[in-house]
Amino acid sequence: MRPTAVGVLATLSIAACRQAEPATVDTGSLSELTPDAVFADDSLGWIVEIALAGDRVVALDALLEPAVHVVDLERPGRLGSYGLEGDGPGEFKDPEQIVTGAGESPDEVWILDGIHQRLTRLSLPEIETGAEVSPETVPLNGPNAGALVRTSDGTWFAGGWITDGRIGRYHADRSYDRTILGFPPDVVDVPGTTLPQAYESWVVADPEGERLAAATLLGGLLEIFDHDGVPIARAAVPEPFRPAWAQGRSRNGRAVMAVSPETRYGFTDLAATRRYALIIATPLSAVSVPETETPTRAATFESGGATVVCTIFTDADGARVSNCTALANAIAAAIAAQCEEHGGELGHFDMVTCFYLGGGYYLVRVEASCVY
Repeated sequence: MRPTAVGVLATLSIAACRQAEPATVDTGSLSELTPDAVFADDSLGWIVEIALAGDRVVALDALLEPAVHVVDLERPGRLGSYGLEGDGPGEFKDPEQIVTGAGESPDEVWILDGIHQRLTRLSLPEIETGAEVSPETVPLNGPNAGALVRTSDGTWFAGGWITDGRIGRYHADRSYDRTILGFPPDVVDVPGTTLPQAYESWVVADPEGERLAAATLLGGLLEIFDHDGVPIARAAVPEPFRPAWAQGRSRNGRAVMAVSPETRYGFTDLAATRRYALIIATPLSAVSVPETETPTRAATFESGGATVVCTIFTDADGARVSNCTALANAIAAAIAAQCEEHGGELGHFDMVTCFYLGGGYYLVRVEASCVY
């Protein structure tokens, strides 16, 4: 089991939600929704992804092992768990996304390991019955993928650090085909992985799989297109903006994206129905990054009256920390030490967002408090 700097209780609110009041909603108020059922288990750590697979919820734990949990929607209750930390087949170093099976394979899921850049196929019935699980682990032979979607014909599409663009297409056997959505035509070319990092995008498909939508993580671009990247529409979004960055260098001298004073989040998540693309936008002011020689660089900014603290973190030598789990442990330990210096102890700690920026730097949103 991974060592953790702080005990974590994870709660999944699952199943349908019911309205506490009648369904009539006037324009000045919202109905309150309460969960029909809650699944809570202190063996869960940091749940970073959930997905529906029939009448089950599949949850992905990026902090503790096992990494994959299958929960019954009706009871609710755990049906089974699987997945240890490691480098071997069926093991996970950085589990970050669940891709459910296509229509003909409703009882399987694919787990994306971001560090290893590989997919592991798991049989849900094998996990649920406690039988010996026979995982299929295959590499993604292409650019660094950070978001994946599989359409009904078996074709894969990925956001991430895509060569020469934002969205790439993979064959059914996960071999790379080509980039289908490039950078905006007026973007000036810059060296290395700077542009793929700056324009990293989410990608989703409508349930029928005929249309795709892409939204930039560090910008305000939302586009609809077909499987060949042919544009269908560009959405009008509030306060659209292009990604902002500074030119940086990795430890081996490669050109990478670095944070600039104007860097900020755009769309932090994306989903699709048959009629709608649903996005989570974060229209925050620019992040100010003070120059300092210390490993931890903190910046605060205001958003809607609340102060949000972001931390850009590397190890003492400025090298990339192995994964977000290591970051959570290190940052929690650092905050706990600060609490102790003032006669308190760490109370609440939550790493809300963890995003690798390149050049050894992460952009991390942390919520924490000390108890005195």
